[in-house]
Amino acid sequence: MLVTGFTLSSASFALAFPFLRYIVQKADMTSEDYEENANVALDVVLAHLRKRASADNLFDGPTFMPMEDLLRMSCETFERKPVGPVGMKLLSVLQEVCSASNGDPGCAIAGDGEVTV
Repeated sequence: MLVTGFTLSSASFALAFPFLRYIVQKADMTSEDYEENANVALDVVLAHLRKRASADNLFDGPTFMPMEDLLRMSCETFERKPVGPVGMKLLSVLQEVCSASNGDPGCAIAGDGEVTV
């Protein structure tokens, strides 16, 4: 069960991201646990993408998130044609990466890496 209301710092999330990517991207999509595990991993990703930096905490916003890797994970997983809730959450991840990289206050500014994905 996912603990709600708890998020890591952006730097800590960047360290945990390879594990979450493995769950979503590398795990066997045909296993009976895949959908549940991938949904939890994507929920964690979405919770962190929705965080914004503030004047009190400049280091906890999307600037330090692995945006390019998040985009690659989503696109590469879509190539495997996920269906149902996992596919919908991957779309949400793509939307949140774009929202978190739009340059608004508290957001990151998309770099060349994110644009070329």
